[in-house]
Amino acid sequence: MLREAIAVLTPQCRRLVEMLFFESPSRPYAEVAAELGLALGSIGFTRQKCMERLRRQLEELGFY
Repeated sequence: MLREAIAVLTPQCRRLVEMLFFESPSRPYAEVAAELGLALGSIGFTRQKCMERLRRQLEELGFY
């Protein structure tokens, strides 16, 4: 279910989730910002929005 939910995220959200949660060690925000072309200060907000989208998608798939 998690893979399916991640697959429907926007490419930017998908990549952000991969870099922050699936790479070991997780990347620092500065590196994530540089790769995604975002301001360093916007990574936390973007992360929050992407996680909300992921949560909603998981709920739609029946994950509780």
